[in-house]
Amino acid sequence: MKYLLLLFVIVSFAACSPDSAEILDLSSSIDEVKFIELRADHKTLLPNGQAKMRFRVIAYGADDFATYEEVEEGGNISYVEGVSRDTFEIPTDRLPEGSIKLFTQDGEEIKNMEYSTTDPTIRTLTFYAKIGELKSNELQIQIRELPEEDYEEIVIPVIFHVLVPAATIAPSYNVSSAELQKRIEQLNNIFNGRATTDPNGGNAKITFRLAEYSPSGALLTEVGKNKVDIDEAWSSSEYEDYIESELIWDPTKYLNIWLADASSDYGAPNVRLRGTPEIEGLKTDEVTDFTGDDVSRLTDVGVLVNIQDFLDTESRDVFDISLVLGDYLGLLYTDQKDNNNFVNGDNDYCPDTYSYYRTYSSSIYKNNRLYRQDANATYEWFTSFNIMDNYSFKNSITVDQAKRIRKVLEQCPSRWAYKSSWAFEGK
Repeated sequence: MKYLLLLFVIVSFAACSPDSAEILDLSSSIDEVKFIELRADHKTLLPNGQAKMRFRVIAYGADDFATYEEVEEGGNISYVEGVSRDTFEIPTDRLPEGSIKLFTQDGEEIKNMEYSTTDPTIRTLTFYAKIGELKSNELQIQIRELPEEDYEEIVIPVIFHVLVPAATIAPSYNVSSAELQKRIEQLNNIFNGRATTDPNGGNAKITFRLAEYSPSGALLTEVGKNKVDIDEAWSSSEYEDYIESELIWDPTKYLNIWLADASSDYGAPNVRLRGTPEIEGLKTDEVTDFTGDDVSRLTDVGVLVNIQDFLDTESRDVFDISLVLGDYLGLLYTDQKDNNNFVNGDNDYCPDTYSYYRTYSSSIYKNNRLYRQDANATYEWFTSFNIMDNYSFKNSITVDQAKRIRKVLEQCPSRWAYKSSWAFEGK
């Protein structure tokens, strides 16, 4: 039996020799395309020159086949022949290079399938695409008003508490100050509109900065990092108990982020300054001031992040450190989880974000179909850049989200660490 198997392997290799290899041509011609659909990143665009609207063309082929319908007449059965059509998508990278073209309503060709402008005139532009003589649907894009974004620059001091178990009780890990600084820079690029060309990308003008001094005024050994050795195997609840009793640095001076082998735990602000208006979508109690003595849960003033999630930089799914801090700063999730969290056509109180139902939109390219809506209806398509989107590039906040963040930072005393310079001066 061994010899028969060896002979089979030798024959198989011989059959796949270079001389007998066949190269398949998977390209498609424009004649195979029967209709095309034009989609865009969003329906609105900022006229600031940095924001870009990228367009995508979906090409479809079609096969016609005969159908036969049974018809009964006078007790006799006959069959009436008809034609039905089966459509399928043709990957556009299989089409000849340069065969897809994008035009404005005036017939001006737009190069590279993207459009940007510095003309601040509020207006509606119409685009369409062509492949050969086939023309797509027309897509209207609204050029929106330029936001003022004249916020005062603020700096949020950050301390990472890295809770490290002994290698004898759990897989150990290390996070250097250099890695923490890299993450801080990524966050700063996101919250200041530098990480993307999102058509509606906003700038909250906040800078996260690693703390340099401890609560006692001592210079930290490693910038932004407080390493804590754990000698026992703990559950998530035991980590939380320890943090809440021993490891919350003064929230009026620091944003606390705990990295641990525990379940991530974070939340939105739950207090606001007495006399200020309510913040839509947040349940907040009015307070006259706020100190560390007012903290009942770690999520009141900081975020607990699972260390493995933190180290996983490739995920575009639910978790991301930018999403966690978006939540900390009062942003809401953009997806509609059920039929009850949808108010006046929106569910995050930021009009320039799209709402969608997660089950129907598990890709970076989504549409705004909502819970139990007709699958065959026409929906608007968009691209997920947003940190609060499920499965997304997670590299942007919008103009309206930046406005909401600034409102939260102004009204919520549990988010006022930016008003102190202690973490940078030690006094």
